[in-house]
Amino acid sequence: MSRTPSAIQNVEARRREAGITVEKLCAAADVSTRGYEYAVHEKRRLQARTIKNLQRALSKLTGNADDMVVHGQGVFTIIQPTMVLVSREMNVPLTVVRAANPKERNTSDPEWMRGARVRFIANYLVNTALGIPQAALARAYGVSAAAICQQLQKIEDERDDNAELDQLLDRLTDDLVVA
Repeated sequence: MSRTPSAIQNVEARRREAGITVEKLCAAADVSTRGYEYAVHEKRRLQARTIKNLQRALSKLTGNADDMVVHGQGVFTIIQPTMVLVSREMNVPLTVVRAANPKERNTSDPEWMRGARVRFIANYLVNTALGIPQAALARAYGVSAAAICQQLQKIEDERDDNAELDQLLDRLTDDLVVA
């Protein structure tokens, strides 16, 4: 799967702005300088994983933690508004959702469970309605792909038995797809 030339142009603009040489960036990303130059001049398209490697390398070289959130874990730019939408719909304060750290698995805490449920539903919607892969969600949260798969399967199974949840998911999917 290829990326549009604008993705490489973005990397190139950020590289120039940071004053990093092509050679240094390509060495850090394990990408050939020739392939990089061809992509910049639109003679060749790079694979999505190559673009991701370049973005990560650039973020590491610039030492910009915020950059890592946007480029290394760009999924959060999609997850966050979805989480806000779900938390409002379910009447769960966003502070509760954000406090429910997925790595803690504090299932004995009812507040953690409320926040986790919103996160699970948001992840389900991001995956099913917006097409974000489970592996990308796992990387964004720093958990295993199996953990994300279990979350999504739990929501899918519950959806089959819970008409109220099914309606909620349909309504939120419509909101996301239209937006």
